[in-house]
Amino acid sequence: MLEGSAFNFSPDGKMLASGSLDNSIKLWQLQDLPITHISAHESWINSISFSPDGQTIASGSIDGTIKLWKNNGKLIKTLTEHTEDITKISFSPDSKMFASSSKDGEVKIWKSDRKTITLSKDKIEITSVSFNSNGTILASSSIDGTINLWKNDGTLILTFNTDDEIRSIGFSPDSQTLVTGNKKGSLSLWNLNIDNLLTQSYTWLQDYFKNYPQS
Repeated sequence: MLEGSAFNFSPDGKMLASGSLDNSIKLWQLQDLPITHISAHESWINSISFSPDGQTIASGSIDGTIKLWKNNGKLIKTLTEHTEDITKISFSPDSKMFASSSKDGEVKIWKSDRKTITLSKDKIEITSVSFNSNGTILASSSIDGTINLWKNDGTLILTFNTDDEIRSIGFSPDSQTLVTGNKKGSLSLWNLNIDNLLTQSYTWLQDYFKNYPQS
């Protein structure tokens, strides 16, 4: 039986990485046998993710650190730029960058050229991040129900507000729909087509014109 606070399958489906409440990472084969046990962080692991190419594992802990591992369990580096709990890690589809969210109110985009982009808006806990299918757009959600859409260079595209405490966020495969999960356990689907967006909510309309004042 797997006991952990985070888990993620490798892209080929042959391996499962789990982050445990005992601060460790386990790499599992499909037979449910651990092949590698890693003493990973100093506290609970909230998020763990394979890169789409299957070569790298990123883990994030409530100790505020992110660690990058080779898929054999060897540590590559430790990242300490966040100051509070890591809530989510999301790789871009090409594996060349990943994003992290934290209770410190920051979203960070980490690029393979070692350039790090910090996205800060309201300094409110960021609960989740997710790249779209081609890695050009990053969505982030906040504990106050705010959703931000960013370009992968850090440019803010759009902000809109919900009435829920958003805990998870993700894109549909065609990137036209955003899915959010709230604290109450329900899901919401959001159409990202701008024409439809303007007709669905007056609040969204206000946010749209605030971000695009020349429209």
